[in-house]
Amino acid sequence: MSELSYMEKLLDGAEVEWKKLGDVATLQRGRVMSKGYLNENPGKYPVYSSQTANNGKIGSIDTFDFEGEYVNWTTDGANAGTVFYRTGKFSITNVSGLIKINDTLNLNYKYLFYWLSTEAKKHVYAGMGNPKLMSNQVAKIPIAIPPIRVQNEIVRILDTFTELTAELTAELTARQQQYVYYRDQLLTFEEGEVQHLPMGTKGVGEFVRGKGLQKKDFTNAGVGCIHYGQIYTQYNTYAYKTQSFVSSEFAEKARKAQQGNLVIATTSENDEDLCKAVAWLGSEEIAISNDDPCRQFHPLKLGIF
Repeated sequence: MSELSYMEKLLDGAEVEWKKLGDVATLQRGRVMSKGYLNENPGKYPVYSSQTANNGKIGSIDTFDFEGEYVNWTTDGANAGTVFYRTGKFSITNVSGLIKINDTLNLNYKYLFYWLSTEAKKHVYAGMGNPKLMSNQVAKIPIAIPPIRVQNEIVRILDTFTELTAELTAELTARQQQYVYYRDQLLTFEEGEVQHLPMGTKGVGEFVRGKGLQKKDFTNAGVGCIHYGQIYTQYNTYAYKTQSFVSSEFAEKARKAQQGNLVIATTSENDEDLCKAVAWLGSEEIAISNDDPCRQFHPLKLGIF
């Protein structure tokens, strides 16, 4: 007999009831609040709208329209169908909707929030170029309702993972800030301490342009290659192995990067990724594309792709 899954053990034969959201909750919309209104009525009570930045908050006023526990969703625009868990005293605008559970003894707010987080966007209507998720659509969303003890346990587990994710995100942000600090400290010199030379200075380095390499040229095996788009999406600062390959026939005609070359991206869809580089430290030669100039430095050779 195979082992039961965690969910099967959690349900333990309990029946899961399926109902439309409109049958178990009351839906309502917010009211129109202009920027002028927000500026003229400053206060401590948050106002939530259809944006997702800052947890949906667009300002604070001196009054509130709702108090208690709710599930909130965005009705219009690019973020239509985004769901939030709300508590306390607050207001919402007319491009935002609110869900009030009719019977909290049988349906947990946090459970409903997690359920709609995966289901709501499936019901967004994107016709006429403006995505919408109106109350009549939300009311039809099917909700799986297991016993309340099961809902509570699901919420406990997902809350735990949410907290861990927040901690990891904060740790990653701190490490990135630490990296930037020490990078800047290590690469900052007083005037006269070091000699500044252009990268193309004779005896310092030489630029070698790649040759036409497109993603359609990739093969499952063969000679390693680096495409310019991979430099800022798939590689960090150095690499010993490539993630893509080309045929030996293609490689014979391609420009090469050798061990120690710096491969630099000269084409990108944004300014931030331009001139990002990866040091090729592998022992074999690899093919490079014409948007990846290869800079050869002495003693370090740099390849720009």
